[in-house]
Amino acid sequence: MMEPLAVGVHSVYTLAQVRPNQVVAVFGAGPVGLLAMAVARACGARRVIAIDIIESRLEFAKSYAATDIFCPPKPHEGESRIAYSKRSSETLKKALGVTDTGANGVDVITEASGAEVCIQTGYYLIKPGGVFVQVGMGALDVQVPLHLLLSKQLVVKGAFRCVLHFETSGASDFLPGMAQAIILSPSPWSPMERLTSSLWSHTGLSQCL
Repeated sequence: MMEPLAVGVHSVYTLAQVRPNQVVAVFGAGPVGLLAMAVARACGARRVIAIDIIESRLEFAKSYAATDIFCPPKPHEGESRIAYSKRSSETLKKALGVTDTGANGVDVITEASGAEVCIQTGYYLIKPGGVFVQVGMGALDVQVPLHLLLSKQLVVKGAFRCVLHFETSGASDFLPGMAQAIILSPSPWSPMERLTSSLWSHTGLSQCL
């Protein structure tokens, strides 16, 4: 679990620089997304919204690190991806009381799914001046609403895996405390064993795969 945790630290702490009392939305509730949520909580985020299309993942995310969960609606027949993404964003805002601006707006998006509609929805969801970190890698070419990037003056960053040399990343003093906060603290989103379904020795690798 150290690799997805390192990706979470790199994307949420190093790149997005999440601060206390911010609102963070994470697309994708897989291993990377879940640990990105945990890092956001450790950074002091007031709300962490988990977004996924699989209900069981959302249920676990809510029991683990998310303060809110959202399952996007089904697309309408003939609806374009951009139109669907805008509608999905508006549905989330209405359901969770998220606003376009102000304290209840989304400050940071961590996109950990790589799905085009999730990327698009994130642009509609984030508030002006927000930070959008793209972690998930799906199709090589996706359509994004460029006018929102410009009009909202967003900060968009790409995250490729994790930083391997923390002494040059500015995170060397922070990481020991972060690791302790997530792995050892009694908070419900901290114990790593909750993310582990099975343990295998190196001799059982074929069974694990």
